[in-house]
Amino acid sequence: MHRLAAVTGITLLLAQAALILYSRATPARYFCWAPFDMQTDYELEVSVSGRKLTAAEVRNRYRRPMKGTDNRSVQNLIDILEGYEERYAGDEKATIVMRYRINGKEEREWVYRR
Repeated sequence: MHRLAAVTGITLLLAQAALILYSRATPARYFCWAPFDMQTDYELEVSVSGRKLTAAEVRNRYRRPMKGTDNRSVQNLIDILEGYEERYAGDEKATIVMRYRINGKEEREWVYRR
């Protein structure tokens, strides 16, 4: 019984270590148990069929504020935005421009067009 518990414990620890190492090498970092070391300040500009969305419409559409901070990888936010557009937007033509800074460094821009 003790041997099974030891093998199970070691297996769990190795799996956690593998997931942490994997998450450090990918942009999404979904399986990272380590403390978040990224803070992404962002601002979204969204237009649908040529009409610019208001802050309330952006929040309603993506369940994220138009301007805010996310304490995870910027890829997490990108996945949320793309996920909505690919699953729920239907035939709407959306353009998303996200300006962001990771940990207060230089501003970057990500653009999505559908």
